[in-house]
Amino acid sequence: MSRLEDAYALVAMSSLSRQEAAIAAHVEATLRSASFLDVERVGDNVVARTTGSHATRVLVAGHLDTVPGDAGDAVIVGDELRGVGACDMKGSIAVMLELAAEGGCTLLSIGFESITRSTSFGLRMTGNCLGRLGNGMCSGRYGRRSVLT
Repeated sequence: MSRLEDAYALVAMSSLSRQEAAIAAHVEATLRSASFLDVERVGDNVVARTTGSHATRVLVAGHLDTVPGDAGDAVIVGDELRGVGACDMKGSIAVMLELAAEGGCTLLSIGFESITRSTSFGLRMTGNCLGRLGNGMCSGRYGRRSVLT
């Protein structure tokens, strides 16, 4: 599958805040397919750490939840992905999953956005980060729909 198709699969999954079990299961299964990753799931939080000794590591973090909307409206039009969460943040999660599969980072996907808390993983986190999908970037929001180009 292409990166755009991977992102589409995520956008097509409903993942309202505090209802991220299905997408967390998908992220967990995807990460477990890489034998060099140590994957841990606590609730709807998924952490994958590279194994072995590395002089440095890169941590990427994101959230799996979206605002209310119909995940069934996800559509690819040309080279654009349109749907709830395309820009915030499922397009970025698709890129993060690819990076983790290549062994280039330790991936932390959290279930809730903008919640500051200490985690059982020994990290303190708040907010989220944004990534790129292919050569395009998020072009904006239109109501509750996002367009990723």
